[in-house]
Amino acid sequence: MAWLEVTLLDANEDGLTRDEEAEKLYVLDDALKAELACDASAVFVGRQTTNGKRGDFVFCEEPLALESRLGRVLAGFPSYSHRQGSPADQGWTTNLDYL
Repeated sequence: MAWLEVTLLDANEDGLTRDEEAEKLYVLDDALKAELACDASAVFVGRQTTNGKRGDFVFCEEPLALESRLGRVLAGFPSYSHRQGSPADQGWTTNLDYL
């Protein structure tokens, strides 16, 4: 599994996306989906938006390789700060307990 967290530029008082920013995030989503479409072993499984951050979760066979590819996508959106990772999750706890 790999995850990607983007810090919203202008979150509302509840820490969620404002309508004005949503259009920018749709473009980012399309770029991420296009990158995932190049890899049959990568599947988008969920998203969480809270506290001014938006997290995407992807199950994949090669999380480190996917991290590199997602980083290249994010390079095209320099106004967004982001973090990403690929924790070991052999027990599927993220999927079963979180998503």
